[in-house]
Amino acid sequence: MIHIYTFCNQTLVGKKQNSSASFLCENLFKLNFKIEEVCTFCNSYDYQNLTFKNKDIYFLLMQKSSNVLNSALASLSCCELGENMLLKEVILNNYKFGNKPLDKDAELEWLIPQIAIPITNPNGKVQGYSIKIGEAHIFVLPNNFEEFKCIYNDCLLDYIEQNFSVEYKSETYKTFGLSEQNLNEILKDQIKNKDKVFISIFSRGLDNDIVIKAKSDNVKFEEYRRAIFVKLENYIYSVQDLSMPLTLEKQLHDTNTSIAVVGDLSIKFLMKNLTDKTLQSNLMLSACLPNDSSKIKYGISKQTITKFGEVSPEVAYEIAVSLLDKTNCELVVSSLVCLDGQDRGTTYIAIGNKAKIDIYKNCFAGSNEEILNNLSATTMFYLIKKLKTRDFKTI
Repeated sequence: MIHIYTFCNQTLVGKKQNSSASFLCENLFKLNFKIEEVCTFCNSYDYQNLTFKNKDIYFLLMQKSSNVLNSALASLSCCELGENMLLKEVILNNYKFGNKPLDKDAELEWLIPQIAIPITNPNGKVQGYSIKIGEAHIFVLPNNFEEFKCIYNDCLLDYIEQNFSVEYKSETYKTFGLSEQNLNEILKDQIKNKDKVFISIFSRGLDNDIVIKAKSDNVKFEEYRRAIFVKLENYIYSVQDLSMPLTLEKQLHDTNTSIAVVGDLSIKFLMKNLTDKTLQSNLMLSACLPNDSSKIKYGISKQTITKFGEVSPEVAYEIAVSLLDKTNCELVVSSLVCLDGQDRGTTYIAIGNKAKIDIYKNCFAGSNEEILNNLSATTMFYLIKKLKTRDFKTI
């Protein structure tokens, strides 16, 4: 059983858990662990009230180092606090290379229970360690998301897999285009099953992971896996646990496809995700429109690029056609957005080749940044689906 406790000075009542706790929940579930509880406490919590069940695993995510917590864990493990020289070196180097004066209480940061195993965090002042109390395993870690994510990927993942393996089988479907509410409605019959097949949805807006798992001897697992795939096939962009940019990169590499991408302001949000060297070798050109040099270079007429706010499917199509005339790329993409200034935006994406150009219209709500991020993800999703089906080769 997994217990995740976040200690911070933020009020999170009625809100989702912080990013580190959410990240940990999702990744531990994918490793087939059962999450028993996720709780948030204030920094002034009385750590003497903590109790630990035998054989359970506890993650204590700390906003700042706590000598009170360290003392409580030392007492529970029947040892004393002591200087940990590895943590001391990492912390002092952090101050040194950051050219920061040493905090007056800095020495408290490397005073941990003597039997604890240090978990170093070169990216911040809050360090980590693990300790065993009875048969319970406790991990004390920073709750800053970037710091926590680095520690998890660099240190914890291998350790957890090697020491706490669980005999389960699982499948992850990466989906795009449906909200968590829509997915719950579509999969309600599968989710509320009595066959001990566990189905969870991990949501990031329109980009969601569906995780299906069951014990290795559960004969119903394949039945549920297939049923869910059939229901969501049009929305699944990967059955590997890869992000959308990495999935697109893999598809471009596997199909050896060159693409040309042009758009307006939205293209900047698309391109910021496409930085891998392998991906760039397939990306023949990209440009942000409208600007005069792009119009001349790619043969796009002044009539084609209309004033901001007047984009249309015809404009997206004409840009794609212009790209086909001026490049030798196998696939061209034009991506345009019309922001109405009232937290809404209409987007047009044209994708295709000389045989076929498809145009997709989507409407998004939210801030300008949210709309542009949604358009960026949507463009990647349509590209992935095209490359998977080889539909762009249609004659």
